[in-house]
Amino acid sequence: MKTITLKTASKTYNILIGNAILSKAAKLANTTAKNVFIITDSNVAPLYLKTVFNSFKENGCTVSSYTIEAGEKSKNLWTVEKIYSLLCENNITKTDLIVALGGGVVGDISGFAASTYLRGVPYIQIPTTLLAQVDSSIGGKCGVDLKYGKNLVGSIYQPDLVICDLNALETLSASEFNNGMAEAIKCGFIYDNEILKAIKLNALEKTVLGSINVKRAIVEADEFEKSERMLLNFGHTFGHAIERLGNYKTFSHGQAVSIGMVLAVKLGIELKITPKNCLDELKALLEKFNLPLECPYSLKQMLTFVAADKKIRNGKINFILLTEIGKAGIYPMDLAQITSYNI
Repeated sequence: MKTITLKTASKTYNILIGNAILSKAAKLANTTAKNVFIITDSNVAPLYLKTVFNSFKENGCTVSSYTIEAGEKSKNLWTVEKIYSLLCENNITKTDLIVALGGGVVGDISGFAASTYLRGVPYIQIPTTLLAQVDSSIGGKCGVDLKYGKNLVGSIYQPDLVICDLNALETLSASEFNNGMAEAIKCGFIYDNEILKAIKLNALEKTVLGSINVKRAIVEADEFEKSERMLLNFGHTFGHAIERLGNYKTFSHGQAVSIGMVLAVKLGIELKITPKNCLDELKALLEKFNLPLECPYSLKQMLTFVAADKKIRNGKINFILLTEIGKAGIYPMDLAQITSYNI
């Protein structure tokens, strides 16, 4: 088992990466909590809920759980309100523990509930998808969607621990696995091109470890996204708009980010910031994992939702553009300025 330690001003915690470690969740958590509340979803519950539930039960904890319907449609304030009620009914206090068992949606909802219930309850992340292991479970970003856009209500609240069981990735569908690869590819292009070499060699553990280390380094440098952490939004500005335009059904998060990265590279080339070879390299890797490259929506349609994005600051949107493979920069732009480019 590998351990990566993430140190921020608000908390220091470990990210554990290994095989067949879900059954050791309670031991790894080393919690003194009397009550444990597990939040999972309808896809993950049949696979892993019993294992994690029993791990804490055998550790002497009183364990309860809630299973949400899988998918982005559950990522809303109504789901969080239901969780608040269940936390009250199960007597969860500030010395107890919430466990997020699942993918990005479960992690985002659980973290937001933990950060706001009783003004903060300890929680741990047990991500079971590739996307969650390399990205969403790390760094403390959590929240829910509004009808106006994605992740518009949320907080930054660090977990006490992240447990990444690589064996859980074996039960993912090909499309869900590829969904996560989009985020790993993102990490390689913005920060560490060694990840891209690992991806080409199908070296999964190296890919996961490399991506986590990118997230760790960036979060440690800028926990609250005042500057450098914005780099992790490469592909996400257009990507979130694409998800919303498809009502979170047409494209998964990874697919939308895939298209968003292509659009961002095209924009960077138009602005003479991004070298042209970046586009061919990016497309080749995305195609390797059957990720989409073409956007079915017009720039005007996308900018309607980009204008409501939480990344808008002083009337400008901070676009993340590549300056070379493995390096990116932050470029504030007027939305009206973008319409003049052919992307």
